[in-house]
Amino acid sequence: RTSIIELVDSEGEVTETIQISQASGSPINVATAGTLKNLISPNEKYLKSSLKLTGNLNSDDIAFIRDMAGVDNQGNATAGILKHLDISECNIVEGGSGFYTYNTYYADEHESSGYNEYFTETTTDNTLPDCMLSKTNLISLVLPTSITAIGSQAFYGCKLKSVTIPVSIGTFATNNGNPFMYSEIEEILVPDNHLTLTSINGILYDKNMKLLACPGGKKNVVLAEGITSVADYAFAGTLYLTNTDFLKDIATLLSGTNKDFEADYLFSTMQM
Repeated sequence: RTSIIELVDSEGEVTETIQISQASGSPINVATAGTLKNLISPNEKYLKSSLKLTGNLNSDDIAFIRDMAGVDNQGNATAGILKHLDISECNIVEGGSGFYTYNTYYADEHESSGYNEYFTETTTDNTLPDCMLSKTNLISLVLPTSITAIGSQAFYGCKLKSVTIPVSIGTFATNNGNPFMYSEIEEILVPDNHLTLTSINGILYDKNMKLLACPGGKKNVVLAEGITSVADYAFAGTLYLTNTDFLKDIATLLSGTNKDFEADYLFSTMQM
């Protein structure tokens, strides 16, 4: 079950959204990574809409979860109906054969020809892997409290509306993209007791007020005051923006730097 609590100001504007998720049924403990497929019968796999797991998950388990959530390891639709997933008490570990394979097309400089490069996503210890949620039907997710890193494309193509970053995450890489780009996420939430990260108006900053990431589903961007810098790809894959007033403020921040405004902050040519 998932409940959404909206906090409004005196003018009736929503100032904060809190998502509370609860998976139905008893938790399933995956004591040995790679064995989730042995713990849920074929008859049950496509009937569960909510799931809570504990234990250890590797690439094979993520592939099974994705199958339950409506997509296979090639990105094709399955009969899965899983929408609510709680893996807060799980460890993500290395191992398994991969949970998602996709290709990226690279055009030559004249765009008259090009080539496809194929990638297979796998898990590594204590990291939320790239593309774990891509094309799935999941609409609520409670992340593991044990993860210490988030892949640079972890939420690519997901349907979640909000995500809460656990306190175990210090920061994340932005050299290959923004973890929230090309998603339907409208707000990134951070616990008040987080030591290094904060969320203002649903946008992620560090405590030094570096703007780290704008979620891909954000429609109206309201920048915080006192921004000191902007991370690479902070606005990559923001496909739903309805306002562009903030762009002049970003341009001012970049003035005098060697950053490429369009390539580093607003656009990405990656297709999956």
